[in-house]
Amino acid sequence: MSLQSQLNAASPGRPAVITVGTFDGVHVGHARLLEATIGLAREINADSVAITFRYPPRELLDPTLPVPHLGGLDERKGLIKGLGIDHVI
Repeated sequence: MSLQSQLNAASPGRPAVITVGTFDGVHVGHARLLEATIGLAREINADSVAITFRYPPRELLDPTLPVPHLGGLDERKGLIKGLGIDHVI
């Protein structure tokens, strides 16, 4: 499914505030960014959306670089949803 299709399915006909990142480990910095996304979405009556990746983009751009994986995609999605993001793609 294309990114556009996923965005349309996640927030059909509604405005959205979107953040994009690998969000590996969902550390304090990630949590602050996600909380800011949620806060802005609430201010403008929009859905909050986080777009994340199965693999860090850096790994796809240069496969010779070792990139540690801090948790799987499902774990990250659960952590992100647990912070209150409406939709995780």
